[in-house]
Amino acid sequence: MFQPPFVQTMRPALVLGQPDADTCRAPSPEPNRFGILRGIAVGSDGTVFVSDSGSRRVAVFRPPISTFMAATAILGQDSTAGFEVVPFERGGLNGSIDLAVGPMGDLWVLHNFGGLLATYFDARTTGQRWDHWINLATRKQPDGDFPLPLGTARRLKSAPDGSLWLFPPRDMGSPVSSQITRLRIPVLTQKGIVNAASYAEAPFAPGTLVTAFGLHLGSRTGTHGAVEQGTFPSTLNGTTVLVNGKPAPLLYARNDQVTFQLPFSLEPGQPVSIRAQNGGVSSPAVNFTLARSSPGVFSADGSRAAAISPLGQGNTLARGQWATVFASGLGAVEGEIREGQLAPSELRPTRQAVEVYIEGVLCQTLFAGLAPGLAGVYQVNFLVPERLAASSAARLVLLQGGEVSRPVLVTLR
Repeated sequence: MFQPPFVQTMRPALVLGQPDADTCRAPSPEPNRFGILRGIAVGSDGTVFVSDSGSRRVAVFRPPISTFMAATAILGQDSTAGFEVVPFERGGLNGSIDLAVGPMGDLWVLHNFGGLLATYFDARTTGQRWDHWINLATRKQPDGDFPLPLGTARRLKSAPDGSLWLFPPRDMGSPVSSQITRLRIPVLTQKGIVNAASYAEAPFAPGTLVTAFGLHLGSRTGTHGAVEQGTFPSTLNGTTVLVNGKPAPLLYARNDQVTFQLPFSLEPGQPVSIRAQNGGVSSPAVNFTLARSSPGVFSADGSRAAAISPLGQGNTLARGQWATVFASGLGAVEGEIREGQLAPSELRPTRQAVEVYIEGVLCQTLFAGLAPGLAGVYQVNFLVPERLAASSAARLVLLQGGEVSRPVLVTLR
């Protein structure tokens, strides 16, 4: 690595790894030795990724970086398999050509002589397997055929907007082909998927409204789902979210975010896989385990609860009077209800009790269940204790099944 100011014949300021003189023998197991270097990319946090086709792996160097340091992670090999050729299905990386890092930390690797494009997310752990892949030759991807024409590629670059650019190889004795492919692949990350009410990260309960932030998830102009026959649609302007392979109801979709509802039929403890599709192009999967409860309170501005009381709609509650807050993530309810369906006028109370606390004082809960006429939204009715002091910023939380919501603020009169 060379650092400015640049001058002729200057020496590198930093050297990573040590050359492996014999690239024909079995790859070196030492994490700071390379065989045949093919590509290098640097993430926004300073992490350096080096593609080594000689050792069939990607070496990851995380800051602080020093000369001759060993790699902090090795990608592309099953950690239990040594350095044998590992099948692609088990995370193998055989014949890597180039790599690129996207703006959300997504690491894309082009390998198998231009025939495969695959990605790791949050690439920090040795032995990771691919999160996603596209076969450039057959156009196959995990959820069906890739809808755009693809061809052989030898170079890969990532743009600031997350687009991937594939550059074709040089034909023998002929100039470089002018066909350059831009791919806008939807991108989701673990930290970008949150409870739509509180913006808390996973785990989530069955029936939770979830907002996923990412790249290339939909059109630039946001689209709200229109209720048809009492249910939200599963596709908005070409955007679909797959939960364990099945389309989820969508409430909103835009290029950088999509809001959907998890099925009530999911069971706590069950593994859940989420993919976004835009125009038939699939994102890498994000996985988590379902919880029994994940309470989150809707707020008007990110901090103050959206509430109803005898004083009207807003954020002000009257001491000694009833009040209502709205939530997501309160889990299973009594009676039948489908995801995406507007809750009926017949009450659907939660199966687990919900407690309301204001400034640590327990309130009397009058009702907790689905809000009639809304999808995936719960309402919690309670009495505000008279003994609470007047306040312009009293903290309110919900407690359900041992899980506590993020605090929101209310005004007490």
